[in-house]
Amino acid sequence: MFVNPFRYTCDTISSCIYGFEAKSFTPDNAFFFEKGKQLINGVVDSVKSFLPFKRLPADVEKFFMDITEEAIKFRSDNKITRDDFLAHIMTLKEKKNISDLDAAGHCVTLFLDGYETTSLVMHFMLFE
Repeated sequence: MFVNPFRYTCDTISSCIYGFEAKSFTPDNAFFFEKGKQLINGVVDSVKSFLPFKRLPADVEKFFMDITEEAIKFRSDNKITRDDFLAHIMTLKEKKNISDLDAAGHCVTLFLDGYETTSLVMHFMLFE
């Protein structure tokens, strides 16, 4: 059985950022994986178009905004502490008073940095 490095990386990076399982290997519940692919495709389309710089699809923006806000709210309400990226973002929100948009932007940036590059390297390593 071939293990899809894109699905594996999506699970790993979502755990590092948000602290939950993305369930990318389940065929009926790979929603986070699909939104990740749409995010990558949106960025690629934006880079291809150069000017004017297109925005990401609205549903992808909304998904990452909502998931970040919900994760922060859930951890705050339930007093959950973890040593991960979202905990660092929550600390920044308190100390530096960053907005929800900035918090989601940092999370999406880490997702982009970790998802595509790591997946491609793993793919070529497995190929070799």
